[in-house]
Parts: sequence; structure tokens; C-alpha cells
Amino acid sequence: MGRSGGGGRRHPATGHAADDFEVVDTTWAHTNVIMSRGEADTVRRDADAVVTDIDTGAFPFDRDWSTWRPDPAWPLPALPTDWAEL
Repeated sequence: MGRSGGGGRRHPATGHAADDFEVVDTTWAHTNVIMSRGEADTVRRDADAVVTDIDTGAFPFDRDWSTWRPDPAWPLPALPTDWAEL
């Protein structure tokens, strides 16, 4: 689905390029009519904004969250019945 080997910006701590772990390959999604070209462009623009937030240490990427744990009293979320189609 995604492209690998990606160039461009790399995360300073991990060295991963944004394209290495791209969740939505907008070209694939558009070709397979999962989203419109406009929606695909919005996803890519939002992904670029998140990468910028990570690179600059903007909230919530401004501290180490590796020890955070959810409140044990919180209920476990359930998968929707059509989860396999999502």
C-alpha cells in the first residue's frame, strides 16, 4: 500500500521517513475509490502537518509518553461489527 524507501524529511530520533510508514497511500486510495482526490489531498496535507508537529516538538509530541498508561477503570473499546470491511 505505501511506498518504501522514502526520501525527504526523516524523524530525528528514529531516522524513519514519513513515507516509510504511510498509513494511507492516497494514490492507491483514490484509484480504488476509497476516497476522492480532494479527500486524499487533505489526508496527505494533514499527515505533513503532523510530521511538522513531531519535528518541532509541538504538543502532544513535546514530552516522553512512553510510561503513560490508561486508567485501569476505563472500559475496553469494542470493534465495530463491520471492522473487517474498514
